[in-house]
Amino acid sequence: MGRSGIQRVRFGLSYLLPFLAWGGLAIFLIYFVFRYVDLKPRVDENFFFSIDDPQFQTDQMINKLFFQEPEIILSAAGDIRSPVYLRRVENLTDELSKIPGVDTVQSLTKGPRKPEDASKSPLWSRVLISQDLTASFVYVFIKQDASLENCVLQLEEIKQRFNSPDFRVMVSGAPYIVELIQRNLLRDLKVFSIAAFCVFGLSGLVISRSIPMVLGTLIACTNASAVTLLLTHTFHIPVGPLTANLSTIVFVLTLTHMVFMTYNWKHIIEKREVGAEKAWRLAVRVTLLPSFWSMLTALLGFLSLLSVPATPLRQLGLSGAMGTVIAFAAAYIIYPFFLGLQTRKSPRQEKTFHESTDSSPFFRNMHGRIVVALLLAAAIASIGLRKLDTEPSLFSYFKKGSEIRNSLEYIDQNGGSTPLNIVVANPDKIPLKMEETYPRLWGLHTALEHDPSVGSAMSLTLLLAEAKRLPLASLIPADLILKALETPLFGKTAIYYITKDRTKTLFILRMKESYGQSDRLANVERLKNTIRKHGFEPVMLGGTYLLYGELTKLVASSIVQGLPLLIFLFVVMGGIVSRSLRVALAMLISLGLIPLLMLGILGYLRVPLDIISAPAANIAVGIGVDAMIHTLIWVRRYSAGDMRSEASWASVCSRLWKPILYSMSVVCAGFGIFILSGFPPTQRFGFSVVLGTLLSPLPALFVLPWLATARTGRSSRRV
Repeated sequence: MGRSGIQRVRFGLSYLLPFLAWGGLAIFLIYFVFRYVDLKPRVDENFFFSIDDPQFQTDQMINKLFFQEPEIILSAAGDIRSPVYLRRVENLTDELSKIPGVDTVQSLTKGPRKPEDASKSPLWSRVLISQDLTASFVYVFIKQDASLENCVLQLEEIKQRFNSPDFRVMVSGAPYIVELIQRNLLRDLKVFSIAAFCVFGLSGLVISRSIPMVLGTLIACTNASAVTLLLTHTFHIPVGPLTANLSTIVFVLTLTHMVFMTYNWKHIIEKREVGAEKAWRLAVRVTLLPSFWSMLTALLGFLSLLSVPATPLRQLGLSGAMGTVIAFAAAYIIYPFFLGLQTRKSPRQEKTFHESTDSSPFFRNMHGRIVVALLLAAAIASIGLRKLDTEPSLFSYFKKGSEIRNSLEYIDQNGGSTPLNIVVANPDKIPLKMEETYPRLWGLHTALEHDPSVGSAMSLTLLLAEAKRLPLASLIPADLILKALETPLFGKTAIYYITKDRTKTLFILRMKESYGQSDRLANVERLKNTIRKHGFEPVMLGGTYLLYGELTKLVASSIVQGLPLLIFLFVVMGGIVSRSLRVALAMLISLGLIPLLMLGILGYLRVPLDIISAPAANIAVGIGVDAMIHTLIWVRRYSAGDMRSEASWASVCSRLWKPILYSMSVVCAGFGIFILSGFPPTQRFGFSVVLGTLLSPLPALFVLPWLATARTGRSSRRV
């Protein structure tokens, strides 16, 4: 083999080496991810709430104190007085009772002495029969150690067999809802992973127009995502409602760095700033500093989520922070190898960017009219902030018209859907003597039932009222009846509603989500006052209704308090980069426009701002500051060295508008994938980030330059 042949072999090996090395690493890491990382999203009944939250701890204490079991509610619509209907209910009850993991089932045929007697019972008429008398309810109580997934799968199979036009079966209840959410998230994980490869591969091809560079882009993004998943597994961060999208988010974070690097490389080649062989090194060098600052801003954006006492947001904050650092490392460790493979034969020219005078005619004008239009739009958007839905109904977590939402809404209208647990006691903490307190407890139960926010109520008084219907039971003292209800003969039913020392009793309320758009916490406060008026004290409160009410308040306050703090930190970073107080103030106004416009539009559109979609504002601001940081650093590098020079800003905007817009397109494509989700909160999260991202280039390319150079005179303009 001649020298030329040896050179070709060496060139071929050097060309293939990055693909073999980094591609092999990606395959190796993917193997470990599928081998050791549980990618199935884990969601339980309390996935919204942090285990450190005092209110959540109180709720857990109530569940332990009164032995509350998970329950699934079935609604069977039909002619509830028909013998055919009752036989179907009986068969349905028997089939449900056979499911492994089911503790007990209550229905018209299992609970009341006779099905026809249920309508006369103070207990069963409230629990088993809908308020419109068109359906009855079947309650399936699940054992604490049972597999909810298996129970739900078998229950669904039974539901399909019994469902018919004249016997329509609907399902609700926390375990069922949780299982459906897990399925949606698992579907999202599969769809997003495939879509990410297609979307980002196409994005890379549009930017570089080179198959090897597209492969390098995908290899770098895959390595970053795999390492992030392995790290989250190491730190015991489970795949949850938001971290199910983590791999897609890391793809986006990695690719945005490579977009700017690629465009700087292309600019260097086209302007012949250095020789083609050195172009990739210069591209890496000039992009590294702005990328580093951008990484810090994204890191702060994710870390800000740790202050919100909601488990999904904290998980996203911690895992997103890891992914941010790993994405930066992957972009600058892996991608330059593939960038270096692209050598174009072009004459060497030593003129550098600092000496370049090129600028697009479009950016020579500071476009004050566009700035005024944006400020006017922000003023109009500020009115929409009042319309923000920061306390969305739990129904909003499911698609309108979907089976689960229809079931929830039907059950909500016929007895309430969201549980609120209230533990009451005597103000002096003395034991509750049933002979003395039963009339007052009954009066309290009736008052709570008649509250407009309450769909139905279950308490010890209903058990005693039902027991007193037995022959001669009215002659037995209430305290003796209570002791009998604590024995196995009556299923120990009393222990679910009163403590052993008789000092506390539990009221289980099913609250109406359809009760207007009222303040949940205000409703709870009104119920507490009702309890006090009847001579009792609410000593412990829990349940999804209260927890969700507390959470919506915290999420709303985190937006009000967290976003300004985040913007302030970004402005400080911008001031450090620009070394100009004027530019820092300009950046404050420019950054503030992004969440103002975004949240205002969401308010006008009445998009629910739930716990899942709330962090979109933080991410959108982080994306907006990314473009500004790149712009500031390049203006600082400009030969004039004047942050108030229109010529500097015009030249930099001419150079960066394409990578800024392409970076925006990549982020929109990445988070736009979330709109494919079957889980509405994830869809809203993706839509909100895309909306904020579409707005982010405008402040960076127009508002910031205009404010930074305002009233500097025309002498500094270079035409």
